[in-house]
Amino acid sequence: MTLSELAGILTDELKNNSIEEAVLEAELLIRSVLKLSKVEYILADKRVLTNQEEQSIKHALSQRLSGIPAAYIMGEKEFFGRTFRITEDVLIPRPETELMIEDAMRTLPKGSKTLDIGTGSGVIAISMKLERDDLTVDAVDISEKALIIATKNAKKLGARINFFQSDLGENIKERYDGILANLPYVPTKDIPDSHEPLLALDGGADGLDTVRRLINQLPQMLNPDGMAWLEIAIEQYPVIERFAKQIFPSAEIKAIKDLAGIDRFIRIKL
Repeated sequence: MTLSELAGILTDELKNNSIEEAVLEAELLIRSVLKLSKVEYILADKRVLTNQEEQSIKHALSQRLSGIPAAYIMGEKEFFGRTFRITEDVLIPRPETELMIEDAMRTLPKGSKTLDIGTGSGVIAISMKLERDDLTVDAVDISEKALIIATKNAKKLGARINFFQSDLGENIKERYDGILANLPYVPTKDIPDSHEPLLALDGGADGLDTVRRLINQLPQMLNPDGMAWLEIAIEQYPVIERFAKQIFPSAEIKAIKDLAGIDRFIRIKL
């Protein structure tokens, strides 16, 4: 069987199981198993697969159809134009989070000291540092396993970042010009049947328990003219805006929309 023939079979199976972007996922699974770049994959269209290669690819398909996200099967995920190592110890990065990084990079003054809270695989901190080398970037997470993944990603991609363990701001002794956080914001009742870590998803009854806890801590972590960006879910902005105004009555508080026009982030500017 040729690579293109097997790709067609995978695509059909994925479509039949209502998996979006079936063509792309079929390609990514095959490339992951065969260790092929995008260009190599295209050029190998007529390549005849060995029986072992075919079975390995079909095994990856079986894992995907069982509900395991493709990023965990492949062990990696692209984010902000770079490939990051991903395991089930960390949340799979979403493209929407790139918008928060872009806004922070546009807004933070040169030489700012920044902190990524709940860093997970490190995608926010690493992307910030590699795009803005003038920034000093620290990153924390409550999960030791997540910090191991983040540290490996930083080393592989050449980002100089200080990682350390902390439950939100509990171990933070310094003050920062910018703080970014993609915290758990899914209401407990809405958590999907997922392979992603519950710690990174469960935001309590209304999804905002962890976000509120961090906002309460921000006055002790931000410089007098500092800024904070927090990712939230659809329809959560009005609730968290009111809460933030109680903590920062004189701050400029703004919603940042995603490409679908949804209020996806809250930006607090002192």
